[in-house]
Amino acid sequence: MKKIYIIETKKCDTRSNGGLLFTMDDLEKETEYHIQAVCSCCNFLFNKLITQAINHDNTKLGDNLPAFYEALKTGASGKDFKNLAWWKLHITKERHHLNDKCPDDVNLLDVLEMIADCVCAGMARTGSVYDIKISNDILQKAVSNTQKLLTDNIKVVKKGEKQYE
Repeated sequence: MKKIYIIETKKCDTRSNGGLLFTMDDLEKETEYHIQAVCSCCNFLFNKLITQAINHDNTKLGDNLPAFYEALKTGASGKDFKNLAWWKLHITKERHHLNDKCPDDVNLLDVLEMIADCVCAGMARTGSVYDIKISNDILQKAVSNTQKLLTDNIKVVKKGEKQYE
């Protein structure tokens, strides 16, 4: 995925200003750059989320469809279902089963996918949705990892500097 290029905005912030003189035009332009930067980050996350959604539950299709079919045909549920080989493959390859196998690099995209999955499955299959529970530890880790995901993909440039690699 391409880097997120954001324009440096040091003049109009109490953390970085250091007593620099600035005008109202500077404040307006740097605020616009900041808004553009936030839009770029959200667009980056949106594209990753769409890609993740397109690939949702791929372990139920293709070469894995027969194993999924056989797993459902067993009639197993609960722990018995979760002991089946197909389920173990499913939670290893799919990132959104956070309460069964949370990836080390869990992020908020995984959280959103899990919520969408639970709501869609519940509504389509039974007409209701059970309460979704995710531990605070997982949620905090997801926030931290999402912050890292963005930080690792941002390149700050000065106004007028090239914004591509």
